[in-house]
Amino acid sequence: MQIVAEEGWDGLTMPRLAERLGVDTVALYDEVPGRAALLRRFGDTFDRAMASTPRGDLAGMGVRDRLFDLMMRRFEAMQPHRDGLERLTRDARRAPELLAAGCCTVDRMADRLLDLADIRTSGLRRRLARRALSAVYLATYRTWTTDGSEDLASTMAELDKRLGQLDRLASFACRMRRAGGRRRAESRDEPPADAMPA
Repeated sequence: MQIVAEEGWDGLTMPRLAERLGVDTVALYDEVPGRAALLRRFGDTFDRAMASTPRGDLAGMGVRDRLFDLMMRRFEAMQPHRDGLERLTRDARRAPELLAAGCCTVDRMADRLLDLADIRTSGLRRRLARRALSAVYLATYRTWTTDGSEDLASTMAELDKRLGQLDRLASFACRMRRAGGRRRAESRDEPPADAMPA
């Protein structure tokens, strides 16, 4: 990430990176085929920080607290690379391939987060959950980029706020789903309008 912090996305080339690392360019290509794959490696590194959370630490927590703990571990793992990540965020506005790679990284993170937080869902609901967690993450990420505190207090406050909003939205959706189920059940029990009285 140091090259990115210094020279941006355009300055990050595989030959430059190989030179900085002191390795053969061909060997680097064998290991990482291109810049998009390199970004995925970085994303995987941060995701491993979430995955390394001891299961016992999450036991007994509610869903919201599990999500908070896991996401904060990711932000903490990103701290040493803040300058490079901030530069990537700026450069993504004019580099479609970088923006696409970043979106894939966030979506992959959200999918892993669902598993790590033991949120069991599939199909359309899982896709919606991934989108919701991605939105929470990106909103918190914007705060993280300007959070100069050592304890990431502003980041934690923003994450807690966003997870609270998501929690309320999920509760509302559940109530609406239950209400819809009751209405459908009642409509099945009602006789048709043209039914003759017994």
